[in-house]
Amino acid sequence: MGQIVVFTDVDGTLLDKTYDAKASRPAIAMLQQKHIPIILCSAKTISELQLWRKRFGICDPFVVENGAAVMIPEEYFPFSVPGLKSIDRYILIELGASILSFRSRLLQSLESSGIGYQLFTDMSVEEIAQESGLPIDEAKLAKNRQYTETVKLEGNKEAMEKTTKTIMSNGLDCSFGGRHLIVGQGTSKGKGVSLLRGLYQRYLGKITTCAFGDAENDLSMFKQVDRPFLLQRSNGHYADVFLPGLIKINSPGPSGFTKGVDVMLDPSGQSP
Repeated sequence: MGQIVVFTDVDGTLLDKTYDAKASRPAIAMLQQKHIPIILCSAKTISELQLWRKRFGICDPFVVENGAAVMIPEEYFPFSVPGLKSIDRYILIELGASILSFRSRLLQSLESSGIGYQLFTDMSVEEIAQESGLPIDEAKLAKNRQYTETVKLEGNKEAMEKTTKTIMSNGLDCSFGGRHLIVGQGTSKGKGVSLLRGLYQRYLGKITTCAFGDAENDLSMFKQVDRPFLLQRSNGHYADVFLPGLIKINSPGPSGFTKGVDVMLDPSGQSP
C-alpha cells in the first residue's frame, strides 16, 4: 500500500463547531506514533495554522488559505525544492495571488450582485470574534489574511449562488468553507495537495494519500488523493460533494475524524 500521508481540513474536522479539538487528539496521537505525516490543509491563515500545529505537536508541512500557499519546515525534505523563499525557518511556496491584486474585482462583483456582504479584512477583530465564535486572540490571527478574502453574505440561497457565479465570472475562485465564502485567485486546496504529494513521492517512494474534510471547498483536495473521507456535518447532513470512491463517515467533526482514521487503518478496508 505504501507509506500513508494524511491531508486534513481543520474546522469541522479536527475541531468541532466550538473549536474544541479534544475528540480528535487521540487519533492525531495514533497517527504520530505510526510516523504518518499529517498535513493541515485549511482556509485558515499562516498564523492560525502555526498555532494549531503547535497545539497538536505537528511538525509536517501545511497548506494555508484554501491552497494559496504551502509552508514547509526548512530541511524537512532531504533535497532542495526550487523556486521558494524562506520565512521564519519555513519554506514558503506561493500558489495564489495576493488579496490586493484582486480586491477591486471582488468588490465590483459584490456590489453588482446587490447582495449584503461583509469582508473579514474590513471587520474589526471584535466583529470577527463575534461572527466566528473565535477568541479575540485567535480572531486577530484570522484577520491577518494575505491571499484569500473571507466573505459573509447576507441573502437567500439563490442570491448567494448568483453572487458566486458573478465573482467567478470575474476570474476569481470561490467556495464555501463551512460558514463563509472563501474568495481567491489561482487558489484551491487541490493545488497545494498536488504539490506536496509529488514531494512526498520523491521522498518516500510509493505512498497512499488520504484526506479528511467536511465542506465543499475540500472537493479539490479529495480529487488529489487515493482515499477521500467526507465527514458528516454537525447538523447531520453532508456537504454537496460528489466524487467516485468518496468514503462518507457518519459522524461529525473530531469524532468523525477519529472514526475515519480507524477506517483508514483497518486492514479490511471496510467503511461504515
